[in-house]
Amino acid sequence: MTKEIYEALKARISVADEKARKAYCEEYPSAADAIVYRFDLVGIDDDLPCIIHAMRTKNLWNVAQRFYMFLGIYDDVDSKLLADRHVSCK
Repeated sequence: MTKEIYEALKARISVADEKARKAYCEEYPSAADAIVYRFDLVGIDDDLPCIIHAMRTKNLWNVAQRFYMFLGIYDDVDSKLLADRHVSCK
């Protein structure tokens, strides 16, 4: 992952709101003591607004790497990330 990709990913990452956190932890009770992150998919996936995922880390590089792994299902995701100087729409 290049620094430019990391910066583009970082701009899309936030801590999930309480409603999303509660729903996630109901589904995955073992995540109750983790941080629930939200990754904004605007401009990447027209049908899915975001990815919600819990991780036991505050290291944003590691969080970005995990979301980048999830983005492997999308075609040409690097150019989509770099083309869009993203402002999250929560």
